Amino acid sequence: FIQTLVTLDLRSNQIGDIGAQHLADVLRNNKTLITLDLKSNQIEDVGAQQLASALRNNKILIGYWFFPSYAVCHHGFIPCSHLCEKFPNIISSMTNNMLASLETLPIELLYQIFDNLDVETIVVSLRQVCRLFRSVIQTYNRYVFDCQSISKSNFNLICRIVRHENVISLILNDDKTPGQIDLFLSLVRIYRFTRLRSLILRDVDESQATNILTRIKVDQLNSFVIKIQKYDQRRKMTTVKLLTSIISQLHLQKLDIQIESERFGLIKWLEKSTLRDLSINGNMTFHSLCTIMQCSPQLRALTIQKVLPFMDNTNNSICFLQLTSLTIAEIHINIDQLESFLLFTPSLTHLKMIGEINILDGTRWEQFIQIRLPMLDRFEIFVWIYHTFPQTLQDIESIIKSFRSLFWIEHKKWFFTCEYDIESSKKIYLYSLPICQTTMKYIPSSQTMSLSTTTTSDLSRMDNVENVILTMTKALADEIAEKETMIMNPVFCKATKLFINLADDWPFIPLISLSVLIDLSHLVEIEFNSCFPITSDTNALSDIINLIQQAHNLSSLLIYSHFAYGFGLCTEDICCLISRQIKHLQIPVDNLNDIKIVLERCNHLSSIQFDIRQRKFSKEIVQWIVDNTIDSTYRTDANFVKVWLGKNKIESNEFNVGFKRMKFSEHC
Repeated sequence: FIQTLVTLDLRSNQIGDIGAQHLADVLRNNKTLITLDLKSNQIEDVGAQQLASALRNNKILIGYWFFPSYAVCHHGFIPCSHLCEKFPNIISSMTNNMLASLETLPIELLYQIFDNLDVETIVVSLRQVCRLFRSVIQTYNRYVFDCQSISKSNFNLICRIVRHENVISLILNDDKTPGQIDLFLSLVRIYRFTRLRSLILRDVDESQATNILTRIKVDQLNSFVIKIQKYDQRRKMTTVKLLTSIISQLHLQKLDIQIESERFGLIKWLEKSTLRDLSINGNMTFHSLCTIMQCSPQLRALTIQKVLPFMDNTNNSICFLQLTSLTIAEIHINIDQLESFLLFTPSLTHLKMIGEINILDGTRWEQFIQIRLPMLDRFEIFVWIYHTFPQTLQDIESIIKSFRSLFWIEHKKWFFTCEYDIESSKKIYLYSLPICQTTMKYIPSSQTMSLSTTTTSDLSRMDNVENVILTMTKALADEIAEKETMIMNPVFCKATKLFINLADDWPFIPLISLSVLIDLSHLVEIEFNSCFPITSDTNALSDIINLIQQAHNLSSLLIYSHFAYGFGLCTEDICCLISRQIKHLQIPVDNLNDIKIVLERCNHLSSIQFDIRQRKFSKEIVQWIVDNTIDSTYRTDANFVKVWLGKNKIESNEFNVGFKRMKFSEHC
């Protein structure tokens, strides 16, 4: 079997150097292996050298450790062009087989690989692998240009290398990288982006939006997203005119428009719009909604956030028959108002509702759906209501009982859970399974009363949850300890963001034990929010380090002041937490020396947010950044200074051994 093995995927198995040596022994005589994936296995120089030596006789290996151009250890991907620097002992055992194989790869295969990589990886890393890659990077015509994911050190290069006409998706967002949009506009000729299919402008200033939309080619767009965060009254009518023009484009099918109601109300919706999917802020009149629906005969999916338009019942003949999918999110509304609105959408096959909505009466909803929404085949809810008085298990049973009828369980096969948070609120949740909400606060079972209409433990019920909020209490620690005794998958297998709050009764079991709740390997952001002052003797710093080391794909680390001060973390301590894959950092600072320490020790960061207590300190920070870095850009607020980092003038006081950062200082 081993002698004929073609593909081997051993990702995230904690193989290490010892395991890598055993694997090398097994594969030593294999000559058929084409792809080998060992990502996230803590393999260092010794294990990598053994594997490289064992595979010398393989003449067809094209996927060497995840991609043809990468080796992988516990800190992430290493471009082949950097192997000499990172693993000098490997090079002598490698042959020219790999490069020879790479030069013969089909172009379309490379295109498919590029489709799954970000533009920075393609241009900065893969471009150096071989001549074929360098050539294909010039002709590849499906670039997704997400500016926010690009470090400033590589930004100019990427804007110069990538041909504008080869970009099909452009994403601009100044949130974490202040000044990036203005720099982008100064480096490119935006009218040359002639093949754009998707354009996303999120959290942009109105002046930036009008500058871009005035010059960019939009006639090929099939998807457009805009969210304006800062308005300029002088540009109001220009914005309205430009948005009207975009909406009238023949190819546009998906539109997400989040702007204030005055401007939205002035947009002219032309007849026979080609829109099929529309997301809007509901802060509009019902008349405006009717106009949109009348002008959009192909519209199938509508998402309304924040507020449902006020419904005047002057014309009962109005009906949005074309709509088959409706999502109502972040809304506080009573059941009568909701039912009145749904009377206009009798053709729905999918209904999703998230917010403070009193729809706890299953019998009433059963009758409404049967009569008013007869074609509904997908019903998703995550709703809650507040009760003045504490609830009992009998109260929860009376709610869930109304969702146990044959209609719900046998006919529709829709299942629900009703949950009451005993400790922290008087809130009752009712949600469908699997959960449709992307953000979930996990509450230990000992602190809730929960009843469901199904007893099946479906591992996919949490697959839609992307953001998990954990309050670290003794009750949670007890539940984790109980789960650790069982063989089971994590509760949240696909979460990408973790928010941690430490309560005063947290017994400080190792944070790495959170892996029984969350698959840490999928996390891209961890936020340490609040923490009560620590009085017990705990090895708190190493505990956090162990947690971060297991989050192999982590790129953002946010540490708020309440957590840092409560945990007793100094700036030196925080620097010890920051592994090289982390590109965005948010920390509290009290003086300029804190900033100097961070930039000396963590010169791999792309952007950083300094949280401050006094507004006047922001001026000192800005001046220090100007004096000690080159080409950094920033944004200030009363409570923070955000910096998109340019070149650092300060010499680093660390050097690299493999992927380990060694400091000349003995501190920390």
